[in-house]
Amino acid sequence: MATHPIKVLVWNVRGINDPARRSAIYQVVMAANPSIVCLQETKMEVVNQGVVAHYLGNKLASFYYLPASGTRGGILMAWDPLVVQLSNPHYTENAVTALVMPIEFMQELIDIRELIVGPWAVLGDFNLLANPEDKSNDHINRRMMARFRSKLNILELKEVYLNGRRYTWSNERGRATLEKLDHIFTMVDWEGLHPSCFLSALGSAVSDHCPLLLNLDADFKVGKRFRFEAFWPKAEGFRNVVQTAWTLVPSVGNPYVVLDSKLRATAKALQSWSDKWIRNVKLQIALALEVILRLDVVMEMRQLEGSCP
Repeated sequence: MATHPIKVLVWNVRGINDPARRSAIYQVVMAANPSIVCLQETKMEVVNQGVVAHYLGNKLASFYYLPASGTRGGILMAWDPLVVQLSNPHYTENAVTALVMPIEFMQELIDIRELIVGPWAVLGDFNLLANPEDKSNDHINRRMMARFRSKLNILELKEVYLNGRRYTWSNERGRATLEKLDHIFTMVDWEGLHPSCFLSALGSAVSDHCPLLLNLDADFKVGKRFRFEAFWPKAEGFRNVVQTAWTLVPSVGNPYVVLDSKLRATAKALQSWSDKWIRNVKLQIALALEVILRLDVVMEMRQLEGSCP
Protein backbone atom coordinates (compact mmCIF):
# COMPACT_ATOMS: atom_id res chain seq x y z
CA MET A 1 0.00 0.00 0.00
CA ALA A 2 1.37 3.37 -1.01
CA THR A 3 1.42 6.09 1.59
CA HIS A 4 0.07 9.58 1.06
CA PRO A 5 2.66 11.75 -0.80
CA ILE A 6 4.77 13.66 1.71
CA LYS A 7 5.57 17.28 0.90
CA VAL A 8 7.74 19.56 3.05
CA LEU A 9 7.47 23.36 2.97
CA VAL A 10 10.58 25.23 4.21
CA TRP A 11 10.31 28.99 4.54
CA ASN A 12 12.04 31.90 6.28
CA VAL A 13 8.90 33.94 6.90
CA ARG A 14 10.66 36.79 8.77
CA GLY A 15 7.99 36.85 11.43
CA ILE A 16 4.52 35.45 12.18
CA ASN A 17 4.04 37.96 14.97
CA ASP A 18 2.32 40.41 12.63
CA PRO A 19 -1.41 39.67 12.04
CA ALA A 20 -1.18 41.50 8.70
CA ARG A 21 1.07 38.71 7.38
CA ARG A 22 -1.38 35.98 8.26
CA SER A 23 -3.31 35.93 4.96
CA ALA A 24 -0.18 35.75 2.77
CA ILE A 25 1.35 32.90 4.81
CA TYR A 26 -1.94 31.03 5.00
CA GLN A 27 -2.50 31.23 1.22
CA VAL A 28 0.98 29.87 0.45
CA VAL A 29 0.49 26.96 2.85
CA MET A 30 -2.97 26.14 1.46
CA ALA A 31 -1.69 26.24 -2.13
CA ALA A 32 1.32 24.03 -1.37
CA ASN A 33 -0.72 21.55 0.71
CA PRO A 34 2.37 20.27 2.57
CA SER A 35 2.52 17.41 5.06
CA ILE A 36 5.29 19.14 7.04
CA VAL A 37 5.99 22.86 7.41
CA CYS A 38 9.30 24.25 8.71
CA LEU A 39 9.19 27.99 9.35
CA GLN A 40 12.26 29.98 10.38
CA GLU A 41 12.45 33.47 11.88
CA THR A 42 9.03 33.20 13.51
CA LYS A 43 10.04 35.97 15.94
CA MET A 44 7.65 34.53 18.56
CA GLU A 45 8.63 33.41 22.05
CA VAL A 46 5.42 31.41 22.57
CA VAL A 47 3.58 29.40 19.90
CA ASN A 48 0.29 27.69 20.74
CA GLN A 49 -2.37 25.72 18.89
CA GLY A 50 -4.32 28.86 18.06
CA VAL A 51 -1.33 30.49 16.39
CA VAL A 52 -0.61 27.37 14.33
CA ALA A 53 -4.22 27.05 13.17
CA HIS A 54 -4.37 30.78 12.42
CA TYR A 55 -1.35 30.74 10.10
CA LEU A 56 -1.21 27.15 8.84
CA GLY A 57 -4.78 25.87 8.99
CA ASN A 58 -6.36 23.06 11.01
CA LYS A 59 -4.78 20.18 9.09
CA LEU A 60 -1.26 20.78 10.46
CA ALA A 61 -2.43 20.12 13.98
CA SER A 62 0.80 18.82 15.59
CA PHE A 63 3.92 20.93 16.08
CA TYR A 64 7.27 21.54 17.80
CA TYR A 65 8.78 24.99 18.15
CA LEU A 66 11.95 26.74 19.24
CA PRO A 67 11.22 30.07 20.97
CA ALA A 68 12.59 33.27 19.53
CA SER A 69 15.02 35.32 21.53
CA GLY A 70 13.11 38.55 21.79
CA THR A 71 12.32 39.37 18.18
CA ARG A 72 15.16 37.28 16.77
CA GLY A 73 15.03 33.70 15.48
CA GLY A 74 12.37 31.18 16.30
CA ILE A 75 11.49 27.92 14.53
CA LEU A 76 8.11 26.25 14.00
CA MET A 77 7.85 22.69 12.73
CA ALA A 78 4.25 21.56 12.14
CA TRP A 79 2.84 18.42 10.49
CA ASP A 80 -0.31 16.61 9.42
CA PRO A 81 -0.75 13.74 11.94
CA LEU A 82 -2.83 11.77 9.44
CA VAL A 83 0.10 11.59 7.02
CA VAL A 84 3.28 11.57 9.12
CA GLN A 85 4.36 11.18 12.72
CA LEU A 86 7.23 13.23 14.17
CA SER A 87 8.88 12.10 17.38
CA ASN A 88 12.08 12.32 19.45
CA PRO A 89 12.52 16.09 19.07
CA HIS A 90 15.98 17.46 19.81
CA TYR A 91 16.53 21.16 20.43
CA THR A 92 19.73 23.19 20.10
CA GLU A 93 20.19 26.93 20.23
CA ASN A 94 19.50 27.31 16.51
CA ALA A 95 17.83 24.09 15.36
CA VAL A 96 15.07 21.55 15.94
CA THR A 97 15.40 17.97 14.71
CA ALA A 98 12.87 15.12 14.83
CA LEU A 99 12.35 11.59 13.57
CA VAL A 100 9.83 11.50 10.68
CA MET A 101 7.77 8.35 10.07
CA PRO A 102 5.10 8.14 7.36
CA ILE A 103 1.67 6.85 8.41
CA GLU A 104 -0.17 4.37 6.25
CA PHE A 105 -3.83 5.35 6.27
CA MET A 106 -5.90 2.60 7.92
CA GLN A 107 -2.89 0.29 7.73
CA GLU A 108 -3.89 -1.41 10.97
CA LEU A 109 -7.17 -2.59 9.47
CA ILE A 110 -5.42 -3.77 6.33
CA ASP A 111 -2.92 -5.77 8.41
CA ILE A 112 -5.73 -7.33 10.46
CA ARG A 113 -7.71 -8.20 7.35
CA GLU A 114 -4.82 -10.27 6.01
CA LEU A 115 -5.09 -12.47 9.11
CA ILE A 116 -8.84 -13.01 8.84
CA VAL A 117 -10.35 -15.89 6.89
CA GLY A 118 -14.07 -15.79 6.17
CA PRO A 119 -16.82 -13.31 7.15
CA TRP A 120 -15.67 -10.08 8.78
CA ALA A 121 -17.30 -7.06 10.40
CA VAL A 122 -15.61 -3.85 11.57
CA LEU A 123 -17.39 -1.51 13.95
CA GLY A 124 -16.70 1.47 16.17
CA ASP A 125 -15.88 5.18 16.25
CA PHE A 126 -13.85 5.80 13.08
CA ASN A 127 -13.90 9.59 13.52
CA LEU A 128 -14.34 9.78 9.73
CA LEU A 129 -17.17 10.54 7.33
CA ALA A 130 -18.07 7.91 4.75
CA ASN A 131 -20.55 10.08 2.81
CA PRO A 132 -21.23 13.83 2.41
CA GLU A 133 -24.66 13.44 4.03
CA ASP A 134 -22.97 12.16 7.20
CA LYS A 135 -22.49 15.77 8.36
CA SER A 136 -25.07 18.46 9.10
CA ASN A 137 -23.14 21.21 7.26
CA ASP A 138 -20.91 21.56 4.21
CA HIS A 139 -17.59 21.86 6.07
CA ILE A 140 -16.29 18.49 4.89
CA ASN A 141 -12.75 17.27 4.33
CA ARG A 142 -13.54 15.63 1.01
CA ARG A 143 -9.93 14.55 0.53
CA MET A 144 -10.01 12.49 3.71
CA MET A 145 -13.49 11.17 2.96
CA ALA A 146 -12.32 9.99 -0.47
CA ARG A 147 -9.31 8.23 1.09
CA PHE A 148 -11.60 6.55 3.63
CA ARG A 149 -13.98 5.30 0.94
CA SER A 150 -11.05 4.09 -1.16
CA LYS A 151 -9.76 1.94 1.72
CA LEU A 152 -13.25 0.57 2.35
CA ASN A 153 -13.43 -0.47 -1.29
CA ILE A 154 -10.04 -2.15 -1.09
CA LEU A 155 -11.16 -4.02 2.03
CA GLU A 156 -14.46 -4.90 0.28
CA LEU A 157 -16.51 -3.47 3.14
CA LYS A 158 -20.02 -2.06 2.92
CA GLU A 159 -21.83 -0.10 5.60
CA VAL A 160 -24.78 -1.47 7.56
CA TYR A 161 -27.71 0.94 7.29
CA LEU A 162 -28.48 2.85 10.50
CA ASN A 163 -32.22 2.94 11.16
CA GLY A 164 -33.87 5.89 12.87
CA ARG A 165 -30.85 8.22 13.08
CA ARG A 166 -28.75 10.16 10.59
CA TYR A 167 -25.90 11.13 12.94
CA THR A 168 -24.08 9.53 15.86
CA TRP A 169 -22.12 12.48 17.31
CA SER A 170 -22.80 16.07 18.31
CA ASN A 171 -20.50 18.85 19.47
CA GLU A 172 -23.35 19.79 21.85
CA ARG A 173 -23.21 23.51 21.16
CA GLY A 174 -25.99 26.01 20.58
CA ARG A 175 -25.87 25.56 16.82
CA ALA A 176 -24.73 21.98 16.98
CA THR A 177 -22.62 20.27 14.36
CA LEU A 178 -23.85 16.72 13.84
CA GLU A 179 -21.81 13.95 12.25
CA LYS A 180 -22.01 10.23 11.65
CA LEU A 181 -18.64 9.06 12.93
CA ASP A 182 -19.63 5.65 14.29
CA HIS A 183 -20.04 2.97 11.65
CA ILE A 184 -20.48 -0.75 11.18
CA PHE A 185 -18.96 -2.20 8.02
CA THR A 186 -19.29 -5.79 6.86
CA MET A 187 -18.28 -8.03 4.01
CA VAL A 188 -20.84 -9.59 1.68
CA ASP A 189 -20.37 -13.09 3.12
CA TRP A 190 -20.97 -11.74 6.64
CA GLU A 191 -24.19 -10.14 5.45
CA GLY A 192 -25.18 -13.47 3.96
CA LEU A 193 -24.82 -15.10 7.38
CA HIS A 194 -26.99 -12.44 9.04
CA PRO A 195 -29.57 -11.32 6.45
CA SER A 196 -31.99 -10.14 9.15
CA CYS A 197 -29.54 -7.92 11.05
CA PHE A 198 -30.90 -4.58 12.16
CA LEU A 199 -28.83 -1.57 13.30
CA SER A 200 -30.38 1.10 15.52
CA ALA A 201 -29.22 3.89 17.84
CA LEU A 202 -29.93 4.32 21.54
CA GLY A 203 -30.13 7.46 23.67
CA SER A 204 -27.36 8.49 26.06
CA ALA A 205 -26.83 11.30 28.54
CA VAL A 206 -23.19 10.50 29.34
CA SER A 207 -21.46 10.88 25.95
CA ASP A 208 -21.50 13.04 22.85
CA HIS A 209 -21.69 9.78 20.83
CA CYS A 210 -24.86 7.72 20.76
CA PRO A 211 -24.69 3.94 21.41
CA LEU A 212 -25.33 1.65 18.44
CA LEU A 213 -27.25 -1.61 18.84
CA LEU A 214 -26.80 -4.32 16.21
CA ASN A 215 -29.44 -7.06 16.36
CA LEU A 216 -28.26 -10.05 14.33
CA ASP A 217 -31.65 -11.78 14.34
CA ALA A 218 -34.25 -9.04 14.16
CA ASP A 219 -37.87 -10.15 14.04
CA PHE A 220 -39.23 -8.20 11.09
CA LYS A 221 -42.94 -7.83 10.75
CA VAL A 222 -43.60 -8.10 7.05
CA GLY A 223 -46.45 -5.89 5.92
CA LYS A 224 -48.70 -6.28 2.93
CA ARG A 225 -46.62 -6.77 -0.20
CA PHE A 226 -47.05 -4.16 -2.89
CA ARG A 227 -48.41 -5.57 -6.12
CA PHE A 228 -48.58 -3.56 -9.32
CA GLU A 229 -51.76 -4.21 -11.27
CA ALA A 230 -51.40 -4.38 -15.05
CA PHE A 231 -54.60 -2.40 -15.65
CA TRP A 232 -53.56 0.60 -13.52
CA PRO A 233 -51.82 2.56 -16.34
CA LYS A 234 -55.11 2.53 -18.27
CA ALA A 235 -57.09 3.96 -15.36
CA GLU A 236 -57.84 7.66 -15.06
CA GLY A 237 -55.55 9.49 -12.64
CA PHE A 238 -52.70 6.93 -12.70
CA ARG A 239 -50.09 9.23 -14.25
CA ASN A 240 -50.92 12.11 -11.92
CA VAL A 241 -50.54 9.91 -8.85
CA VAL A 242 -47.13 8.61 -9.99
CA GLN A 243 -45.83 12.05 -10.96
CA THR A 244 -46.94 13.69 -7.71
CA ALA A 245 -45.51 10.97 -5.45
CA TRP A 246 -42.21 10.85 -7.36
CA THR A 247 -41.57 14.59 -7.27
CA LEU A 248 -42.51 15.01 -3.60
CA VAL A 249 -39.31 13.20 -2.55
CA PRO A 250 -36.30 15.58 -2.85
CA SER A 251 -33.54 14.41 -5.21
CA VAL A 252 -30.79 15.26 -2.71
CA GLY A 253 -28.24 12.97 -1.08
CA ASN A 254 -27.16 9.41 -1.79
CA PRO A 255 -28.73 8.49 -5.17
CA TYR A 256 -29.49 4.93 -4.05
CA VAL A 257 -31.30 6.16 -0.94
CA VAL A 258 -33.18 8.75 -3.02
CA LEU A 259 -34.30 6.10 -5.53
CA ASP A 260 -35.44 3.81 -2.72
CA SER A 261 -37.42 6.64 -1.08
CA LYS A 262 -39.06 7.62 -4.38
CA LEU A 263 -40.09 4.04 -5.15
CA ARG A 264 -41.51 3.55 -1.66
CA ALA A 265 -43.47 6.82 -1.82
CA THR A 266 -44.84 5.97 -5.27
CA ALA A 267 -45.88 2.47 -4.21
CA LYS A 268 -47.67 3.83 -1.14
CA ALA A 269 -49.47 6.49 -3.18
CA LEU A 270 -50.55 3.97 -5.82
CA GLN A 271 -51.86 1.58 -3.19
CA SER A 272 -53.86 4.35 -1.54
CA TRP A 273 -55.20 5.51 -4.92
CA SER A 274 -56.15 1.95 -5.82
CA ASP A 275 -57.95 1.42 -2.53
CA LYS A 276 -59.98 4.61 -3.01
CA TRP A 277 -60.89 4.49 -6.70
CA ILE A 278 -60.47 0.94 -7.99
CA ARG A 279 -61.32 -1.16 -4.96
CA ASN A 280 -64.62 -2.26 -6.54
CA VAL A 281 -63.13 -3.45 -9.84
CA LYS A 282 -62.40 -6.96 -8.63
CA LEU A 283 -65.75 -7.11 -6.86
CA GLN A 284 -67.51 -6.09 -10.06
CA ILE A 285 -65.59 -8.71 -12.02
CA ALA A 286 -66.47 -11.35 -9.45
CA LEU A 287 -70.15 -10.37 -9.60
CA ALA A 288 -70.11 -10.50 -13.39
CA LEU A 289 -68.55 -13.97 -13.33
CA GLU A 290 -71.14 -15.10 -10.81
CA VAL A 291 -73.95 -13.80 -13.05
CA ILE A 292 -72.46 -15.61 -16.05
CA LEU A 293 -72.19 -18.80 -14.00
CA ARG A 294 -75.82 -18.59 -12.91
CA LEU A 295 -76.96 -17.93 -16.47
CA ASP A 296 -74.99 -20.94 -17.66
CA VAL A 297 -76.67 -23.12 -15.02
CA VAL A 298 -80.12 -21.85 -15.92
CA MET A 299 -79.43 -22.33 -19.63
CA GLU A 300 -78.67 -25.99 -18.95
CA MET A 301 -82.16 -26.41 -17.54
CA ARG A 302 -84.16 -24.27 -19.98
CA GLN A 303 -83.58 -22.11 -23.03
CA LEU A 304 -83.16 -18.49 -22.21
CA GLU A 305 -85.15 -15.82 -24.04
CA GLY A 306 -83.13 -14.41 -26.91
CA SER A 307 -80.61 -17.26 -26.92
CA CYS A 308 -79.57 -19.01 -30.13
CA PRO A 309 -81.12 -22.47 -30.82
